[in-house]
Amino acid sequence: MYNQFERIKIRYFLLTLFVSFMILGVISVSGATVMGGESTFDIIFDLGAYIVPFVWLFISCQKSNIEFRSFFTYPVKWQVTNMFIIVVMLMLFSAGVVLLQAYGLAYLLPDYVMASLEGENFENKEHPFMMLFDFLLIVILAPIVEEVIFRGFLLHRLSYKFGMVKAVIISSVLFGLFHFNLFGSITFALVCAILYIKTKNLLVPILAHMLNNFLAFMFAVIAEKVPITSDVTVADFQSLFIVGVGAVLTALGLLWLIPFLKNNWRYIKNGELLVLRTRKTPPINM
Repeated sequence: MYNQFERIKIRYFLLTLFVSFMILGVISVSGATVMGGESTFDIIFDLGAYIVPFVWLFISCQKSNIEFRSFFTYPVKWQVTNMFIIVVMLMLFSAGVVLLQAYGLAYLLPDYVMASLEGENFENKEHPFMMLFDFLLIVILAPIVEEVIFRGFLLHRLSYKFGMVKAVIISSVLFGLFHFNLFGSITFALVCAILYIKTKNLLVPILAHMLNNFLAFMFAVIAEKVPITSDVTVADFQSLFIVGVGAVLTALGLLWLIPFLKNNWRYIKNGELLVLRTRKTPPINM
């Protein structure tokens, strides 16, 4: 079966990702050591980590005669209310899973739990520019790049190799591995894949992703301002209260998630991916 992404190899993408991360890491660490400041070089690394794979894919599409903007031009009608419900229910499920994981890890790896909690703090974010940068990176840039890569490129490419069902599962697991909350992220990726296959417009999962990250960002900012968050200990995560809250949130999420997957799984099993438009100019030899 012919696939428009047949000539765009995943191994080349991973190699580009690895080399760029190595170079960006060296620049970030050496720059911070020599110049004595981390913020500027953290910005360089964060931007590069998203921009490099996006540019690579854009160039690869050009070489393969694929019109990149056709990812976003398929006509679609989507209600904002539906998207909001989807995102909120996924966040409830994700939050519940995180709390249940935290409870288990508080006994197995207590130092890791506290280190993760401290890592969520907005270090050096008192400066308005850093807050703005984080907002643009997390809420705008990350959803665009991640959806283009995981739902745009990887889903198309993997479906050519393994079929739609396996492609959705593999791309969702890969998405989860790049995020802190593995199970919540895999679930989110599954839903985004359904939204893309169902609507054939990458803007739909991008907007859902943006809304999810916006709500998470605002929650993190608000939580940072609450004094009680600085007094949290490992014992707090070892309490049955955490298990109870986690179980309730997870159950609420599942009450929506299971019917959603059941009603929409046919799009994964029988659906087809968007056929992208080709450029009028001949492809460039790779």
